[in-house]
Amino acid sequence: MVDPDCKVQIVLFPPRLQKQAEKPIEHYIDAFLYLGPQEFRLSEPRPADIALDADYRTELRRRESLMRDFPQSPKDFNDETMREAQNPILEGAPPSPDTRAIAQSCLDAKKQGSPQ
Repeated sequence: MVDPDCKVQIVLFPPRLQKQAEKPIEHYIDAFLYLGPQEFRLSEPRPADIALDADYRTELRRRESLMRDFPQSPKDFNDETMREAQNPILEGAPPSPDTRAIAQSCLDAKKQGSPQ
């Protein structure tokens, strides 16, 4: 949202819902079904006690070996598991909008006298 003074504010919810939106999402829902574009999907953060569980990693590795002709080495597999646990954003998520560029565009348009 860009106000008349070209100040940019990223608004995810209408003002009347903003106070409710400040509560954690788990306050409102137990689960959700995502049907949107794949580039916006997220994975569930994996708790450290699960990511570090040796039996869990062994089972993941066993399943991986069933799907790949050349399974990863145990070290590479463990490193990948740890990387995935650290970052819940899946590949392809878009970057946040550049608010400076939006504000500059607004200011340039004002200088030229064109409406937004």
